[in-house]
Formats: sequence, structure tokens, C-alpha cells
Amino acid sequence: MQQPRSKQFRLVAILIVILSSLFASAWFLHSNFEVLSDEEFWVAHTSEVLSALDQSLSSARSAETSVRGYLLTGNKSYLDTFDTAKINAIDGLIHVNVLIQDNPIQVERVPVAMEVLKRRLQLLTDLQTRYLKDHGKIDKEVFQVSEGKVVMEQLRTQIEKMKETEQVLMKKRTDTTD
Repeated sequence: MQQPRSKQFRLVAILIVILSSLFASAWFLHSNFEVLSDEEFWVAHTSEVLSALDQSLSSARSAETSVRGYLLTGNKSYLDTFDTAKINAIDGLIHVNVLIQDNPIQVERVPVAMEVLKRRLQLLTDLQTRYLKDHGKIDKEVFQVSEGKVVMEQLRTQIEKMKETEQVLMKKRTDTTD
């Protein structure tokens, strides 16, 4: 009668070892998934910041192109595109500002970029006003090197600095997930 108890004891011991191993494996996998999920979150986060920066700069360029089209043709449909591009450019930087609150360097850069963007958009609005005031006449000098071109270059530079910072973070984050 001793043997059946011995078999039962062995079976229970084996079952405990198996269940313990399964539990340990499950815990290990769960903690690795949490780490991986966290890393994947930050990769996606960085991608979102880069995308919002691209959206903002692209929209600023679109605003510029729209005003040029209006000045060259007098076609007011370009002004609708300008209005949309203006909103999208500002919204893009507002979105970036929300996303980068975890990065002190970027937090300092967003207000500078926003100020430069608003200055560029104001210069474009001033061109439209001048065009209307001058009854559709515009001097060629407007299309030459001007304050608008300098301000747009400042915006590009500011956004490129921000993108470079995010690309460094992206490299670190993707290297970690590999």
C-alpha cells in the first residue's frame, strides 16, 4: 500500500513542478511583453511627432504656394487652400507640443517654431491685403528674396532641429526593440 502513495506523491510533485514552470514562464513572457509594448509605444510616439512636424512644415509650404497662386492669378479659390493650410500648419505644431512634453529640449523649441510660423503666415496675409489694396497689382520684388523667404528658412531650420532630435530618439528606440 506504500507504493500507491509513493506514486501519488511523485505525480503531485511532478504536477507542482510543471505548474510552477508554467507559471514562471507565463510571468516571464508577460513581463517581456510589457517591456516590448512600452518600447513599441515610444517608437510609435516618435513616429507621430515626426509626422506632425512634417505636416506642419508641409502645410506652411502649401500656404505659401496658395498665396503665390492667388497673387499670380487673382483666383480667390487659392485663398481657401491658404486658410486650410494655415490651420493645418498651426494644428500640427500644437499637436507636436502636446506630444513632446516628456522632452525638455523639444518643449523649448516648439514656442520658437510657433512664433516663426505665425510670423510667416502673417507675412503671407499681409501680401494678400496688399494685393487687394493695390487692386490686383503686385510688384515683382515681392517674389524676390524677401523677409518671407528668410522667415520660411528659419521655420525649416527650427523644424529640422526638432526632427533630428526625434530621429536620434527613434534610432535608440528601434535599436532597443530589435
